[in-house]
Amino acid sequence: MKMFRWFGVAQVLTWEELAPVERQMIERAVVTREHAQAPYSKDFRVGAAVQTELGGIYAGMNVENANWTLTSHAEKCAIVAAITDECAGIKIARIAVVAGPSTQRITLPPLLDPDVTPEEVFAEASALCGGCRQDVWENAHDDPSVGVLLLHASGYIIRTTIGSIFPMPFGPKQLGVSYSP
Repeated sequence: MKMFRWFGVAQVLTWEELAPVERQMIERAVVTREHAQAPYSKDFRVGAAVQTELGGIYAGMNVENANWTLTSHAEKCAIVAAITDECAGIKIARIAVVAGPSTQRITLPPLLDPDVTPEEVFAEASALCGGCRQDVWENAHDDPSVGVLLLHASGYIIRTTIGSIFPMPFGPKQLGVSYSP
């Protein structure tokens, strides 16, 4: 028997340490999050922004429905907006997600909580659900280096990759399907 270990990589950053495009994506996700419809999750609002390989940035927010299976996740809405504008077969370069209760007010640049450790930021982050990780993976075209940004309530930002948070994906490659539109 052989055992394997794999570890994801993540950085905990401040606003000033982000690239300008990463700040722009988080800003779009924060603004879009305000439009979320979340009456059933007790107002847990999510905003997301994806950047495509072509450089376009598209935003989406969660839209809940009494029939939970009809609820639209922010990440999916952002991906659909990108596909709608650029065409089927787009490739995501990165995604930014901002999530939390509507009572959580977000200022930009974020005000940092000096009492929070990087380990707490990572442990408490609202990361993408499994279904959204799958959606990102499929639109990342098997590229584990596609970036993921998560704004934490403390004001810190986690920068990681889809490969780090979704280490054993199942996608079109396993089915022998090409990404060509």
